[in-house]
Amino acid sequence: MAAARGGRTMPGSSGLWLEAGHISTRRIKAGNKCLVSGLTQGWASLPFQHAFSSAPALLTALQTVNNEQGLPGNSQPWFTVAVNKLESAQAQVALDMAETSSYGGLSVNQDEVIGYIAVQQGVGSLQPVSASAVNFAVVLSNKVVRGWGQGPVAIPFGADLGAMPLVVASQASRFGGDGGWLRLSSASSEAADLVVDEDQTCNTERGHMAEKASVVAFSGPVVV
Repeated sequence: MAAARGGRTMPGSSGLWLEAGHISTRRIKAGNKCLVSGLTQGWASLPFQHAFSSAPALLTALQTVNNEQGLPGNSQPWFTVAVNKLESAQAQVALDMAETSSYGGLSVNQDEVIGYIAVQQGVGSLQPVSASAVNFAVVLSNKVVRGWGQGPVAIPFGADLGAMPLVVASQASRFGGDGGWLRLSSASSEAADLVVDEDQTCNTERGHMAEKASVVAFSGPVVV
């Protein structure tokens, strides 16, 4: 899923607001186990340009590898995106090293770019030119998605998106101390089954405290 930077209402009948942008940061979060000594942790503030009526679904992804030392073959330092305190006007983000901070955690000296797409929760229908309508749903779940060891949890779309929906999702909280990232287990016409996974650098367990998830799903491909 890609969007040009800026804010706009989703085309079609929904009137839901979408905001896309990016933030540069070297703020780090890391797992409590195998935490490298001397690592300074913190969050970067991400204010939204649009005043959402409630917390939006927030999709995030790294856009750069400015601190990378190990490629090809062995990424170091290793990052995913952590999200905290997702609210209607803002969120916090960081580069999450999970339990891998012993491998390059102290050598992070450049900002990385985190891209984000924030979308107002709801359902709607897109009307692309010369194509059939595409239905979509936007959901910010409650604190219910557990770890790989506990199994997937179904997050309802609130709409029927057909037999093969296209699902994009990001972890929307960081309650678990180990860090982690969201994975899609499966999807039906009305829900996505999601799970939080963890690295196994420090230990082999993949259980996780319940987290929130941001989900944007479509009934088919679309360009608008």
